[in-house]
Amino acid sequence: MSLPGTSGIRKRKENDFLQKNEGSKKFSATDPRLSAILDSMLNEDESGSEADDIEQNYVPPQSDHDTASETEESDSGEQNQLDVDTKDSSWESDENIPLAHVGYLYGKNKYKWSKIPPNRAVRTPAHNIVQRQPPTNLTQNDEKDPFSIWKKLIDKNILEEILLWTNLKLAEVRSKYARENKSELHDLDMLELLAFIGLLGYTAVFKSNHENADYIFATDGTGREIFRAVMSKNRFLNLLRCM
Repeated sequence: MSLPGTSGIRKRKENDFLQKNEGSKKFSATDPRLSAILDSMLNEDESGSEADDIEQNYVPPQSDHDTASETEESDSGEQNQLDVDTKDSSWESDENIPLAHVGYLYGKNKYKWSKIPPNRAVRTPAHNIVQRQPPTNLTQNDEKDPFSIWKKLIDKNILEEILLWTNLKLAEVRSKYARENKSELHDLDMLELLAFIGLLGYTAVFKSNHENADYIFATDGTGREIFRAVMSKNRFLNLLRCM
């Protein structure tokens, strides 16, 4: 006896079975063994399989070990993302960027110099345009030698101002000595002032701006003879101190 509604299933199973075994010549539609095989298959389908009893949205239970593993993986992923974010943020600072990737350099005076030349296709900014200096006030009757041109820059009024305050400083220093008539502490006159300024110019010519005065005034042939011919080392140092 068959269950209600199983006639259609039985007929479909019979047709599928005959199509699979069509070329084997083992079974025919009237074979009694075919009826027993189909009954067996039909009973198996009616009982169903264990997979049919599982809901589609079923989530398998997780053990504590699996939960801990997933937590560690999540924490590891967050830490890696944090490391990447930290690395990205650190690279945004100028100190960590390689010099090859920086478009500018800093000078000793903290001035910022660009490594990229200006674009010649655009108009030059006004602050980068050097205006021409006004023409010289020299006339044809003025002397053209270097000392005459220098006196156009450092005129007599400037020299007298320097002379005044240098002698005041010399008097202050001289008062601290028991012997005030020492030669290196005498007042300065205009001729010696010009000579001293000339020696300062020679220190630039000889690149001796930071050279020890003992080396400049050395008497063993290594010093600068022009310095010893103008004044003594002590006088030079005192004027340099008081000016």
